[in-house]
Amino acid sequence: MLEQWLTWLLSVPSILEPIFSKLQGISLWVLGFGALLLLAGLVGGGFRIQSVEIPRIGTIARVLCSTLGTITLSIFVAIPPENEVFDLVGEVVFNDPPPPGDTVSIRLYRLDNRIEALINDGKFEFRAPTNGLQAGTYRAEIYGNQGTLDDVTVFIAPKEPGKEQSLALSQGPDNQFIPTSDDLVQHLVKLSKQPDWQYRATAIEQLSHLAAADSAVREDLKERMKRGGDDSRTAGFALAESCNTQNQDVRSFMQQIWETKQATPYERVRALASFLCDRDKALMAKQALFELAKGTHAFFVDYSQAATQGVSNMAAYYLTLAGERRSCLLDELLKGIGSRYKIARDRSFEALNLFAGQRIVSDESGGIQTWLGQNIPKLGNC
Repeated sequence: MLEQWLTWLLSVPSILEPIFSKLQGISLWVLGFGALLLLAGLVGGGFRIQSVEIPRIGTIARVLCSTLGTITLSIFVAIPPENEVFDLVGEVVFNDPPPPGDTVSIRLYRLDNRIEALINDGKFEFRAPTNGLQAGTYRAEIYGNQGTLDDVTVFIAPKEPGKEQSLALSQGPDNQFIPTSDDLVQHLVKLSKQPDWQYRATAIEQLSHLAAADSAVREDLKERMKRGGDDSRTAGFALAESCNTQNQDVRSFMQQIWETKQATPYERVRALASFLCDRDKALMAKQALFELAKGTHAFFVDYSQAATQGVSNMAAYYLTLAGERRSCLLDELLKGIGSRYKIARDRSFEALNLFAGQRIVSDESGGIQTWLGQNIPKLGNC
């Protein structure tokens, strides 16, 4: 019971913050009124301040004035000072990118006031004086032509001298946005260490997209990979995801992971798939991925059945991205449509669209199978 009362008391300032914020413009009037009441209560009235005259008052009235004066002065103390208006820059990384041509923006709400900015190439900015912000809690809404994608609560910290305020948002595997004041790369590196493998996979893919578009991100990830430690695998996998961001150091690092049985099955398959970019290893990698897709690779002897769930689907996904179109791959991808994990369903659907060469109209396994049978030629065996 005591803990519940303490929790409630600690929440009171945040509950009253919107009310106190509205009093910022009249805070001096609150101070003057409270001081006048308290003075009347203490001396019993009978004084005049400029045009304001307080008559003599009785004992009960003095007690009431003292009480109300104390409450009013307490409210004055609780009123937050008016913050300076400052610039805010931000970045958004999407897990499910908006359709081409869709205009995406971000709105920030505080109380009933709204400001908004266009998200252009994943970046947005709010500039003073017309669109600047004050420190505080806001509701951030990300929306496009199709409506609201998500809305989250964000805290904008007071501006530090000489530092530009920033806000980063990343879209998780459930398509909800996660806000942070960290650098976007550091934020995604942290997410890649989440216990939920879907967050890890999503964060690595998003880092890969950033590295492909921004040389500064590439150099950051290369440095993290070379330093070793907790960040090295995340950085290495992000760079290995695309042929354009690989170099010899990345390929050597992936070779070590593929040959290390202590690595997880998913890490080893991801490392193997990176060899498809290496002319000397592509044939070996493709053959091994086909064996993984069919469940015949010696790899499965090293791990339990539970540990390798989804490995065949993952191998089929990478082979489909590499241009392969075989019946065994199609079977695994159709199984993936029924997965309980959203990221597995999304990857399978993406690969099936590549099989079809166009967007499939159904997202149900049976409907897709019927659609593929009617629209693509008979596939060869693996």
